[in-house]
Amino acid sequence: SYLWQCLEHIFLMVFTFELLVRLKYQGWAFLFSGTDRFWNWLDFVIVVGGIIDQWLLPIIIMIDDYLVLGHFQSHSGSMSDVLRLVRIARLLRILRLMRLIKNIPPLYTLICGIVKAMQGMSWVMLLTITVLYISALIGVKLVGPSGLLVTSATTEVSEDSPS
Repeated sequence: SYLWQCLEHIFLMVFTFELLVRLKYQGWAFLFSGTDRFWNWLDFVIVVGGIIDQWLLPIIIMIDDYLVLGHFQSHSGSMSDVLRLVRIARLLRILRLMRLIKNIPPLYTLICGIVKAMQGMSWVMLLTITVLYISALIGVKLVGPSGLLVTSATTEVSEDSPS
């Protein structure tokens, strides 16, 4: 758990640095213009939510505990429950990879080929399931309790056995 918290803080520092550099060189305009507005807002909301959840909220809770109780107490605040959704939203940063795929033409071609192949594979799967189902029906009719092969085999066994 400690390792994951450290990794989370490191990633948050990297993403915060990225956001600050973009703000420094592009200003606030990058949030309102361009084709990547959605991705930019997503990054901004996730990073700000992470800063609040991981850095500011623990400090606020510690100060509140110290002022009210006179000592530090570890517990989870109600705001932490609300910001749990922000932690889940951080997973949406993986969607940024979709933007990367379009920028690398060979990778984009490969992904398009895989998607087209999977469409063809769905028909192969449907055909395979149909053939297996028909084979199972034929097998049940031939070998089942009242099947053709079972009735002839049981009559041969009953003729050979003494009564």
